Amino acid sequence: QSFHFLVRLNAGVALLLLPTLFQTYREFFVQWHGAWSLFAFLLIELRTVEGTMVRGIFRLTGTLFACALGFFVSEVARGNAAVLIPLLVIVTWILVLPSSNPQFSYVSG
Repeated sequence: QSFHFLVRLNAGVALLLLPTLFQTYREFFVQWHGAWSLFAFLLIELRTVEGTMVRGIFRLTGTLFACALGFFVSEVARGNAAVLIPLLVIVTWILVLPSSNPQFSYVSG
């Protein structure tokens, strides 16, 4: 099982870094911060395919939820810093509180 994980991990890293080998794609990779895709891949990848899928789904769900919440906060505040800062503090405090479900309270593993 460890060998299969290492093969999957190395194949994923190699595929994500493939554009950097070609000069024509390297600028696109750097301009769009392609290294973040490698970082996200390494955070999500687990020893089992099922675990990786579940973690990926949780990460996608969390990202979409945070985008919607950020949009909501910015619309409520309408550029008013006196409203924006307390709202961000409250929302961040609520989201960072540890959950009873460990799947929802992890940061990187």
